[in-house]
Amino acid sequence: MGWTAGHLKGTTNLSYQSPEQQLLSERYKATPEVIWSLSRMRGQDGYERIEAVSSRGWSAIPSWGLEGWDLGTWPLVVMFHRQTADGFELAYDVEGDVTVYRYPTRELRDAATDCLAFWHWKHNSAGWVDGLDSIDDAPDRLRGRFSWERLNAAERG
Repeated sequence: MGWTAGHLKGTTNLSYQSPEQQLLSERYKATPEVIWSLSRMRGQDGYERIEAVSSRGWSAIPSWGLEGWDLGTWPLVVMFHRQTADGFELAYDVEGDVTVYRYPTRELRDAATDCLAFWHWKHNSAGWVDGLDSIDDAPDRLRGRFSWERLNAAERG
């Protein structure tokens, strides 16, 4: 027996929630700041929104995973991170519709970003996720923020 799409093969387990369901749930949602709505009302595209929200501490995350695969499909889908006194935040911007999540740790925020990254890669038929059914199956190289330091260390090791 194994897990498939949130169900134990052969039985239904209604109490199981996938990582995506847990990390991207109402529990972690936060109310978006007014700047997100203002950006949408002004008709700003993703690139303009990146500039507008940077003044509030948000950083657009262009690359994810060991090899720096595209995160989202700019300018239509952009993911942002920031750290505040209240926690570690993730903003998920899909054509101006913004959902903000707040986590108590960077690890949880990054795990939520892993989930979103995997979903987009899978739905865009990215070759590096072929044969993987969920983020649960994904190797470490598909997880976490990209950095040249991380990539160079992996190539040396």
